[in-house]
This record gives sequence, structure tokens and C-alpha cells, in this order.
Amino acid sequence: MESEPLQQAIEQRKEYGLPDTQPYILKTNDEMRISKKYGIYLSPLEEELTARFEAQELTVLEIKKYIDENPSLKNEFIGRYMNQKDNGKIHVGFKNTLSSASLSSNQDSIINNLEKNAKGTIPISVYQATYTEELNKLTDIVSDHINELTPIAGIYYFRFC
Repeated sequence: MESEPLQQAIEQRKEYGLPDTQPYILKTNDEMRISKKYGIYLSPLEEELTARFEAQELTVLEIKKYIDENPSLKNEFIGRYMNQKDNGKIHVGFKNTLSSASLSSNQDSIINNLEKNAKGTIPISVYQATYTEELNKLTDIVSDHINELTPIAGIYYFRFC
């Protein structure tokens, strides 16, 4: 594997939280193929990404259902994101407001309930973020135009409900 493709493989594998050292990639180079589904070099064992993404999708649906059924959480919910570098951990965000003081004291309980409802297959964390109406409006604009912006930025975006 030449230097540029090797560097590209390392960077892509980092994004997905896969082993990304040069010795590992060179050692497994013969068995690695570009995944038709993800467009990165994967070994046959690493095709587990499909299972992870499917589990994430199901977990996101369960998180959404749990939040929708709990008005106090629903009113404070601001969004979620997934960190593939951290085994696909789903980070669930809530407003950092005075009314969310109880969120801080009940954070472990909320995480436990989210994981229990999501059947515990994907790690979940809860965070509080500064929330402003202006930032929310900008986020909505980006979300509404994500298909036009991603090719410009050279990123790929998976939208879960």
C-alpha cells in the first residue's frame, strides 16, 4: 500500500473507531477490501459496522420514544450525535437551563433508563449544552440544507429521526 492510500485508510478508519495503526493496516492489507457499503478499507471481521449502525438506528428510535414519553425531558431535549471513534456512543443533549438543574442530579438515572429502554446495545451519554434561540435557528438552517452542504464540506451525514 502506497503512502497516500495508506494515510487515507488510516484517517477513514479513525473516523469509524477501527484499528488505524500503520502496522495493523499493512499486516491485514491482503485481506482488506474496500467496503461497497462504506467506501473504506475493511477486513471481513470489520464488516461488523453494519451491525453497529443498525443497532445505533434502533437505539436512536428507543431514545426518541423514551424522551417523547417524558415531557420534562422532551422540553429540555436539544439533540443527539454519535461518536464512531468511541464505539458508536450516542450522546444525548439537553438544555443547560435553570429548570434542568434536576437533569444534573438525575443524570445517572436518565442514562440508565435510556440504556434500559434501548436494550443496552450501544453506549449512551447525556450532556448539557448552552442553548440559544439564535443557535437553534442556525442549526435548523443547516439541517434544512444538509444535502447541499455535505458535498461542499466533503463529509457524509447520516440522518436519524
